Amino acid sequence: MSLKIYAAHVAPAWYKALYPEIGGYPVPDWTMDDHLSFMAGEGIEHSIIAFSVPGPNVFVGNKLLTIALARIMNEQAAAYCRAYEGKFSFYAQVPLPWTQDAIREAEYAINVLGAVGIWVQSNVEGKYLGDADFKPFFNAVNTFGGRQILYIHPSVPVLKVDNRLVEANPTPYITGTIEF
Repeated sequence: MSLKIYAAHVAPAWYKALYPEIGGYPVPDWTMDDHLSFMAGEGIEHSIIAFSVPGPNVFVGNKLLTIALARIMNEQAAAYCRAYEGKFSFYAQVPLPWTQDAIREAEYAINVLGAVGIWVQSNVEGKYLGDADFKPFFNAVNTFGGRQILYIHPSVPVLKVDNRLVEANPTPYITGTIEF
């Protein structure tokens, strides 16, 4: 018998209050009871959880709030894992585009809280993951040892124009799905 594992988003009410809509649609309601019920109904034994887009980047351009929110999200995810031991693992949230802070948070989430990997968006405040500014982050992750997962999640494409971020979806497709 093989273990059925499910990668899933969590969006507790406090997070949904911060970011109630993605891609023009309301963020779905989420509760732990509903999540556990879904797992039971589908025969899923283990979920790897991560907060939904935009992760800690709710406060675009605000370094302090982004760093703080990444820590809160990681502590919350770790608390779910402790409360339902064996049912959950989690991907760490990191405060990119602030590379050194993202390295510190990734190390803390993996080494102290037990994250199994790191969740990053494909586009962070107008920069794609191949941007040279992110090289120190990826170099650091490569030195962590172990087999951490780097989970890259599509995000709303944005560009920096006149020092402000604007949505950059040139297609008729829903913004939240354009980078799949």
